[in-house]
Amino acid sequence: MEFLVILENKMELFKKRIKSCLGKIPPAEVGTIFGHFRVFLFFIFTLLLVVCSSPSKYVAADDLSPEESYVSSDTEDDTEESFAGNLAKLQFPDEFKLEEVVLGQDNAPVTLVMYTSFSCPHCRKFHLEEFPKFKKRYVDTGKVKVYLRSYLDDLGALESATLVRCLCGQSINEITKIYHYIFSQQPKWLKSEDPREFLKKIFRTQKYAPEDIDKCIENQRVLAGLMKEQQRAMHEFKLISMPAFIVNGKIHQGMITCQKLADMCGVN
Repeated sequence: MEFLVILENKMELFKKRIKSCLGKIPPAEVGTIFGHFRVFLFFIFTLLLVVCSSPSKYVAADDLSPEESYVSSDTEDDTEESFAGNLAKLQFPDEFKLEEVVLGQDNAPVTLVMYTSFSCPHCRKFHLEEFPKFKKRYVDTGKVKVYLRSYLDDLGALESATLVRCLCGQSINEITKIYHYIFSQQPKWLKSEDPREFLKKIFRTQKYAPEDIDKCIENQRVLAGLMKEQQRAMHEFKLISMPAFIVNGKIHQGMITCQKLADMCGVN
């Protein structure tokens, strides 16, 4: 019975997304018949992700020790049938690539690439407890610059990342502020009866206009750009555990303290 309810809910979402997407293909951007066909296929594949991906299960952040790494429940099953696994099969043109979100000074000697998921409990713990210390000591002082990237292990992570990129643009102050607020609200968000509506409420409380939120959560270009980056995370870096950190070819997956991240970056 529970499976039938889940299937029915996803089919309703599927039908809503079809109506929404087919009405939002901008002719000026599509250009040719081949362009129409490619964009149409992209939308169909995006919708199939919603239908085919199983809902993720989460563990409260307080139940996880710092030594453990968070692995989405998607990766506990066959990766080919997971949300992230379905993303890995899609092909997104280079034109969908998003501009990097960079924290810190351009001439900082160390570059740290950081992947987090808004629905990951260890990412929440890291962003609220460890990253503020790391940012104050090493990013704000010009020692490290951080490439802030999103990992998409479920629909909630995708939609929240889409809202951040669409509403905040390249404003670092807005991005860091909303990151902190989303993670602070994560337990209530993930346990809410309507996670999507709760997510919209999070942004409304931060003074974003409701009409902008509704438009941005369906922004197909941002969705495609985030999915393209997800493919890179999976194919190039083989990431499955969050949060994840990459510096000088070294990769660490899972919760990490400020000091251990500083050691990894070779700064003090």
